[in-house]
Amino acid sequence: MAKQIRGTYPEKLTRAGDYLASLLEELGLPIVPPFTFYQLIGKMYQEREGKRLYLRREEPNRDDYYRLRQNLSKTGLIRYDRDYGGRMMRVTKVSDLQAEDVICLADPICYVSHLSAMQRWNLTDRRSGHLIITRPDRKTARAKLHEIIANTRLFETPDIWKLKNATHPEVVRRRQIHVFESKTFGSHLTARGTHTYCDDGTDLPRHAPKTGTLWRHVSCARRMGRARPRTS
Repeated sequence: MAKQIRGTYPEKLTRAGDYLASLLEELGLPIVPPFTFYQLIGKMYQEREGKRLYLRREEPNRDDYYRLRQNLSKTGLIRYDRDYGGRMMRVTKVSDLQAEDVICLADPICYVSHLSAMQRWNLTDRRSGHLIITRPDRKTARAKLHEIIANTRLFETPDIWKLKNATHPEVVRRRQIHVFESKTFGSHLTARGTHTYCDDGTDLPRHAPKTGTLWRHVSCARRMGRARPRTS
C-alpha cells in the first residue's frame, strides 16, 4: 500500500477563524500584539449572534486563543513578525509600514523624539543614523498600560492576555533603534496620515543642540507654528 504524503495546501479556516480574519483585515494594522488579538477574539464573541460561528463558550479563554491563532497561522494569514518575533503577529494581508509606524504600533506608549522627531516635523535636513524614540520608565509605563487595559476591557473577568511593557529589537525594518527612557510621559501627537506618535515640539529645543542655528531654528519654528509633519 502506497504511503500517503501529507498535503502542502494550507489548512482551511473555521467559521470563527474566517470571522476573526475579517476583523484583523478591517483593523488594517500590519502587526498586532497578543493583547490586541485576544481583544478581537472578544469582539467576535460579542458579535456572535446569528452568525453560526460555533463558539464553545460564552467568553473566550486561553484554549480559544491558541486554537484560533493556530488556525490563522496554518492558513498563512498571520505569522511571527520578522523583527519582534513571537511578541508581535504579522498580518500578512495588510501592507507593511515603515519603522516609525511599526514601533509605535508595537509600543503604544512610546514616541519618536530628538533628532528623529525634528526630521518628522520637517525642521531639519540632518539625518540620524538611528531612529530615536522615547518611552516612560518601567514604573510610569506600568501605570499607563494598566490605564489602557482598563479602557479596553471587554469582560468583567480578568483578561488572559495582558498588555506587556514592550521591548524593542536593535533593528526594526532595517533601521537601528535608540531608546531613551523618561520618568515623565512626554507630550506628543500622531503625525497625520501615519500611525507614528511624535514629540509635539514641546521638548524639541531641549533635545536639540543648545548652540548653532539648529536650536534657534527649532525655537523659532515652535513660536511661529511652522512645524508640519513629514509623512514619508
